[in-house]
Amino acid sequence: MTRSSWPCRALVLLVLLPLAGCRGSVTPPGPTDEAAARERLIEALDAWREGRKPADLAASASPPIYVADEDWAAGAGLVRFRAEAGPGTAHGPGVRFPVALELRDPAGRNRTKNVVYEVAIDRTVSVARLDMP
Repeated sequence: MTRSSWPCRALVLLVLLPLAGCRGSVTPPGPTDEAAARERLIEALDAWREGRKPADLAASASPPIYVADEDWAAGAGLVRFRAEAGPGTAHGPGVRFPVALELRDPAGRNRTKNVVYEVAIDRTVSVARLDMP
């Protein structure tokens, strides 16, 4: 290889290498069915109220349900919940639902929180809590 052809070959490699792995395309998930999303949210919240852990849902539900809730992860108990009646709100591929939670902290004190859960269903189910301002 001559000294003058090296920069040209390097440039060609820099342009072509990133394209080498791009044969297929990734299809984004479609919109989540609202009724199915509400059902999975209720399933997750019922499991919390029964004293189960988020990891239990990931291991035992079909399809697996992955939950992100800071109070649940911190060990708070769920005394009761009330999912607002009416339709959820579509948000990207997920659906958002307002929920009132009554929580019991490890010291036994109860407190109420109004939160929003976003549920998305693809090959798995994700339930993520978003605190309301």
